[in-house]
Amino acid sequence: MSESHLRAHVEAALRESEAKFQTLLETASVGIVLVDEQGYIVLVNGKAEEMFRYPREELIGQKVELLLPERYQPTHVSHRADYLNDPGVRSMGHGRDLMALRKDGSEFPVEVGLSYIRTSEGLLTMSFITEITERKAAEVSLRRYAQRLESMREIDRAILSAELPEEIANGALTRLQKATPYLHISVMLFDFAVGEALVLASSGPASNAPREGECLALESFGNVEVLQEGDHVLMRAPGRVEGAQASLKMPLCVEDELIGLLYLASERADDFNDEQLEIAHDVANQLAVALQQAQLREDMERHALDLERRVVERTHEIERRREVAEGLRDMLALLNSNRPLEEILDYIVALAGRLLGSDASALYHLPTGEGPLAIVAARGLSDEYVSTMNIAVGQGAVGQAVQGRQPVAVSHITRFLEAEGMLLGESEQQEMLRYSRSASRRCWRSPWLSRRRFTVLSSSTT
Repeated sequence: MSESHLRAHVEAALRESEAKFQTLLETASVGIVLVDEQGYIVLVNGKAEEMFRYPREELIGQKVELLLPERYQPTHVSHRADYLNDPGVRSMGHGRDLMALRKDGSEFPVEVGLSYIRTSEGLLTMSFITEITERKAAEVSLRRYAQRLESMREIDRAILSAELPEEIANGALTRLQKATPYLHISVMLFDFAVGEALVLASSGPASNAPREGECLALESFGNVEVLQEGDHVLMRAPGRVEGAQASLKMPLCVEDELIGLLYLASERADDFNDEQLEIAHDVANQLAVALQQAQLREDMERHALDLERRVVERTHEIERRREVAEGLRDMLALLNSNRPLEEILDYIVALAGRLLGSDASALYHLPTGEGPLAIVAARGLSDEYVSTMNIAVGQGAVGQAVQGRQPVAVSHITRFLEAEGMLLGESEQQEMLRYSRSASRRCWRSPWLSRRRFTVLSSSTT
């Protein structure tokens, strides 16, 4: 082969090699930038043009630092010099977030792989640049999602560890405020029967915001119909909370029934994006279920206490009836016995006092003629009182009871003494008062008396 033919063959091979290299360069899925030892760009591919939004004519001959944010440029010069002293195939900025700069001044995250080519004109550094904006956005989303899950778990724990509605609401608000700091957050329960909303919990520095324990008129909310449909109400305008530029009303619904409201206010008008709305919706659902369960638990406890009270009352009534039945049985047995009359009468008086819960009791004898009533047995009364009691039929409380054949209740011992026409000294009256104060009150509560008709002699005497 002649020298001319050999030269032509070599030139053809070089052209073919350059064409292949250019094809590989332009079809690469990453941006490629070649830089000489002085840091000047000598070659870029189409992907690099697209990535940095420069035409290659504007890049060729420029310092490579043109493609870096200004804050990174000084250190990059020294890093480039270090690489020239020890070239190799490796990644750039391992373990660090690298940012590149577009022509319009916007920054974007990148990964950079380094390699080199030795030429007759010196060492060329080859950078393989991959834009990772979408990956970084996905990583941020994953981190935020993980934070959101942790916040929701904390809210779950706070709700599950509380029993009272106020504790549930305060626990959820504390952790929600930590996860998404708003100007104000409050939880309210609606009472449609009275047209009011009770503020269960409230957090945030706003001075004129709804406060815990406050009752607000339902009509002041203005969007109750929308909330009843299960939809939230978002307002990007100054609201009822001072300093708020946006507010969100998230309904608390259980089985399509509106029971309350989660209210949030923010200082930023652009707050409450889709993610924040989703978080508020999840928290509202958790709160609604927990508050309903707490209400059911309170109702069950209240019913249990009421049932216990009724059982105690019923048990007491049964015991009382048993005591009455046993007392009457014993009295009948005593009446049919051969015991002395005085013993029988004393037992009857004692039994009456015990069953009626009185401190003093007496049994009167009705004579066959027109004589006065006489005490034949007494309990808790002084001998002087018994000896001075001479009551005609039809006179006084006892006389009226005998004549009318029905019980007579006297509201106060002084009135009783007046009704009987008794004139006792001060010491005797004090003794009677001492005997009667508790007894008269117990008589009023006696189930035995409450089921019978009786005449009441009232008095204003205290």
